[in-house]
Amino acid sequence: MNLSPQAIKKQNIIFTSLRRYLQGDDLLQAMVIWQDKYAEKPGFSVRYFADDVAKLAGPHVKPKELVGHMVVALNTPKYPAEDATAALEQYRLRNGLNKESTLSTPELNAATVLLKKVADLTDPSIQRQIQMDVALAVSKAPIAPPLKTQILRWFDNSDYRFRAITFDIRDLRAVISLSYATYCDSLGPVKTDQLFAEALRRLESNGGAVYRDIFKQIM
Repeated sequence: MNLSPQAIKKQNIIFTSLRRYLQGDDLLQAMVIWQDKYAEKPGFSVRYFADDVAKLAGPHVKPKELVGHMVVALNTPKYPAEDATAALEQYRLRNGLNKESTLSTPELNAATVLLKKVADLTDPSIQRQIQMDVALAVSKAPIAPPLKTQILRWFDNSDYRFRAITFDIRDLRAVISLSYATYCDSLGPVKTDQLFAEALRRLESNGGAVYRDIFKQIM
């Protein structure tokens, strides 16, 4: 990936500074997110990047801690940064990320946040069965394997951490559509419309508004 010299310098500092929180592919995935979303943005938004990193690092790591750590590193003269260029190029090549791609964040995050909220609002007595029916429908659908595999893992374990993958946004729409259709089969279209509308309303009033534009893309 072609970056400006200034962006490469920041990249190497951030990469090195995050080694205390992430290792292996998790660290490389975080840096791919940085390259694709933040690298060339004026002022480089450490705050928003920290949210993405925290999702990979797990609940024991807080975004505020990450922000402080990265800011100190970026403002330390002659910070002993490791050159991450070769490792990132190899990771992109290995995972098919050298072409135009949709990263697992934020589109997958938006989709799963919505589906989780819908499930949370569903009557507990039928919630699990509907989730199983949705997963079965997705497993049978003509959705590209990289996306299907990760979505099915998430249905099995909502704490699953998504990897950076390439996928067609139409496949993600298909997941939402299949979920909606499955809820309609169980609850009827009127109840399902109310359920999805309430999920969106609650998300937008509790921080999910950041996904508003993405919801429009995937629904």
